[in-house]
Formats: sequence, structure tokens, C-alpha cells
Amino acid sequence: MGGKKIIIISLLAVALLVMVAAVVVLVRGFSGFSGAAQELQTERERLNRLYAQQPFPSQENIAVEKEQSQMVEAWVTQLLEQLNAGRIEVPQLTPSGFIGEFAAVRNRLVARARGMQPRMTLPAGFDMGFTRYATGSLPA
Repeated sequence: MGGKKIIIISLLAVALLVMVAAVVVLVRGFSGFSGAAQELQTERERLNRLYAQQPFPSQENIAVEKEQSQMVEAWVTQLLEQLNAGRIEVPQLTPSGFIGEFAAVRNRLVARARGMQPRMTLPAGFDMGFTRYATGSLPA
């Protein structure tokens, strides 16, 4: 009978340890729950403050934005007028006239590039990216 008592006592001790562990886990869970509940309450108050705010701008801000918008529109209009004043009219060229004009512009660009400091080195017959026209084929 002594062996049965030892088994029963050890089973009761194990059951007691399991209950103590369950109580510890339960206490931790309740403390985590109270922290989450507090965080939820804080966020709910923050949300209520956001909902209580006035979402529309004040009349003073609207007036300032309107004035600034008119100022930007005036600047854009002035800029467009200045751009139009300096606009260069491009003459209508025939395809063969374009090739002649192209060659003259290319020669001026090459001369300017070679005259820069530090000096630029360009390969012979450099076409400035207009290979199609440098070969002599006429544009449409």
C-alpha cells in the first residue's frame, strides 16, 4: 500500500503544479488584457478627437489660398508672354534646304565644342546624333 500512496501523492503534486501554472498563465493573460483595454481606450479617445475636429478650412485660409492661386496664375501668364516675346519663327524649309541648314548648324556646334575650355575632342565627321541626315537622306 505504500507504493500506491506515493503514486497518489505524486499525481496530486503534479496536478497542483499544473493548477499553479494555469493560475500564473491566467494572471498574465488578465494583465495583458487590461493593458490592451487601456490602449484601446486611448485610441478610441484619439479617434473621437479626430472626429470632433472641423474638417473644412476656415474662410481666412480659403482667402489666402485664393490670393496665392491668383498670384501663381499671374506668374504663369507673365512667363508665357515672355516666352512668346522671345520665340523664334522657324522658316519652312524644303527637304534639301533642311540638309543645308542642318550642315551649317552642325558645323557651328562642332566649332563651338572644339573652342571650349577644356577643349572637347570630337571624332572626324561627328554628326551630333543626326546620322540619318548626315548620310544625305532627305527628311519627309
